[in-house]
Amino acid sequence: MRWRVLRRVPLIKLLLVVFFVLLLINLLDSRQNLKDDRTISNITSEALISTNKIRISTLENRIAVVVVSCSRPEVSKSLDSIIEANGFGTLPLDYYISQGCQNQRVSDVAKNYVNFTHMVFIPSNGMVSGYETMSWHFYKFLTTIFDELKYHKIIVIEDDLLISPDFFEYFMKMKDLLDLDPSLMCISGWNDNGYPKYAHDPYSFQRTEFFPGLGWMISREIWADVKNLWPDRYWDEHFRSPSITRGRSCIYPEVPRVENFGRNGVSQGSYYVNYVYPIRRNTMKVNYENVNIDTLTKDNYESSFFGLFETATPVTIATYKKISSFQNNSNYKIEFSSRNKYQKLCVHFGITYSTRYHIPRTSYHKITLLNLGTHKVFLYTSSDSVQLD
Repeated sequence: MRWRVLRRVPLIKLLLVVFFVLLLINLLDSRQNLKDDRTISNITSEALISTNKIRISTLENRIAVVVVSCSRPEVSKSLDSIIEANGFGTLPLDYYISQGCQNQRVSDVAKNYVNFTHMVFIPSNGMVSGYETMSWHFYKFLTTIFDELKYHKIIVIEDDLLISPDFFEYFMKMKDLLDLDPSLMCISGWNDNGYPKYAHDPYSFQRTEFFPGLGWMISREIWADVKNLWPDRYWDEHFRSPSITRGRSCIYPEVPRVENFGRNGVSQGSYYVNYVYPIRRNTMKVNYENVNIDTLTKDNYESSFFGLFETATPVTIATYKKISSFQNNSNYKIEFSSRNKYQKLCVHFGITYSTRYHIPRTSYHKITLLNLGTHKVFLYTSSDSVQLD
């Protein structure tokens, strides 16, 4: 009997050795998988980030598309327009939903969009201001995309935007300008004056020193430049501050590539009804092989822009109103010398007179270009010292 027990001891030892070898192999395999696949799943006092596994080895060559959401379940409209856009699923784009507050309805919506990685950032320090929470949220997801995942570019889409069918084609065409031209800060799909009466040519693109927001792209280099002085609130005004822009511009389309349906947002109201809602996204087909982005680099653009401006016919608003018939391809320029006169011009042309840092929306060197189809009008200030805010 004792002999049988002694014979079993080596067998038990052998089984234990086999067990530990298999366990070691499994652990090594798991470590290798963790090296290959990075899972963002982290609970901290600041935020919960819950995402699918992300392979980061090739993210440098891809672009992150982030839909920024909080408490609007209608984000599904924005997500649907993204899925329906040309190039979805075929272009080198990775899609994210970044949720900046606790809202179960939005979380439930996000779960239905399996092609989107869901990130959730929940502030823990009792922020009460919507602007404050929003600024914190933007900082968190931009940090994640650029500093942690190492993407080189991002396209940001607010949750109350519908994108045009050619939205991604537009950004893929324009993206290289951010690398080629250091005088550029962003690419935007929004035109603050993109009302139907001023939005005629889908092949026309302009530069502005006023950050448009509302569907925009920046690079990691720009993020590195703006993140250190990130504000507690009003993140978009931070992007418009002269200390941040330092004379840099954004590209925007004459015909907007987005439209806004979010009347009940943080800063909406009568301004939305009068100046945002009437703007519609592009529905015309565009062959981007025929778009030459070299014309938008600083020197080339200024040669064309100021060439048109200098040869435009100077008129007063009173004289302009008396013109009964406009010759095709004619250009006019109307000067203003005060905030009051600028506002009266804006009222006449039906555009917003909202400015930031004395810079009119869509303006380039404080010159606003309006395309009325048959002719163009330049609104310009008599002096850079004119106070417009």
